[in-house]
Amino acid sequence: MNINFTKILDLAINNNASDIHFQTRKKPIIRVSVKLMIVEDAEPFQLKEGTPEFMVYMNENQYH
Repeated sequence: MNINFTKILDLAINNNASDIHFQTRKKPIIRVSVKLMIVEDAEPFQLKEGTPEFMVYMNENQYH
């Protein structure tokens, strides 16, 4: 991703987003109210690329 995970979290928090959606080969999406907004500054998500960042926030059952 050319915009890192922390920046996506900051963007979501600053926009009062309720969700962040990551899907392989797609740009991340944040949900603000009921509207889904593509994070245009981000490149399409690749699971291997994002795994270290996600593991910080997940327990063992969530990433196996």
